[in-house]
Amino acid sequence: MNKTLIGLFLFFGSHLLHADSLVVSAKKTIIVEKMVDQNQAIENLKFRPQFKDSYTNLSEFNYSSATEKNSFWSRLKNRFLNWLSEFLNVQIDEKPRQIWNKSLNYISVVLLLILTFYIIRAFVKKDALWFFKKSKKTFKIDHFNVEKNLEHTDFKALIASAIANNNPRLAIRYYYLALLQLLSKKEIIQWDLEKTNSDYLAEIKNEQTRESFRYLSYLYNNIWYGEFEVDPAAFQKAQQAFTDFLKPWENE
Repeated sequence: MNKTLIGLFLFFGSHLLHADSLVVSAKKTIIVEKMVDQNQAIENLKFRPQFKDSYTNLSEFNYSSATEKNSFWSRLKNRFLNWLSEFLNVQIDEKPRQIWNKSLNYISVVLLLILTFYIIRAFVKKDALWFFKKSKKTFKIDHFNVEKNLEHTDFKALIASAIANNNPRLAIRYYYLALLQLLSKKEIIQWDLEKTNSDYLAEIKNEQTRESFRYLSYLYNNIWYGEFEVDPAAFQKAQQAFTDFLKPWENE
């Protein structure tokens, strides 16, 4: 009898325990769904004012000082200050070093401005520019427009070419233009394409030079504008007259 009661108790007890575990397990798997209102207003999130400044003002986010320390100009200044400190046998502290750094910055700007000024001035005045001097030797000019480029023309080469091509009339023309080029360089006359021989005669102050120019102008006008053939004797006489005048000036 007792065994039968104990068996029934264990049977119904285990059944009750199993039923409880099922209830608990069922509670854990319950999913609750929540309805979302599609018409609900959406709130835009914004950064607070001066959000960026709150970080950029922090020293750990400031990289400018590190860049300055590593720049070539900063290293150059530090080397100069170190050399100056050793040369004067004094210790340059941090504050004087900062003052020196600022002073060197100002000095470098001033020197750069002065250098820029002189470079621009040299280009404007064409002073000591080897490029322009070199270009004179390689300046190719059409002989019909040679008067427009009088300053840059190599008349010796043109005269030699005209003589080699048996063109004495053109050679005398080049001799005369070489005469104007020389007097212009010596600042005896002021060259102008529109001026005449009479204009140049009025500008020449020295009487001997003026009379020589008058005679050479006469030779040029007769040979260049004359309608006769220039024989070798006439050409040699005119050539000698131009050479006698030009050579002493060229040696000065």
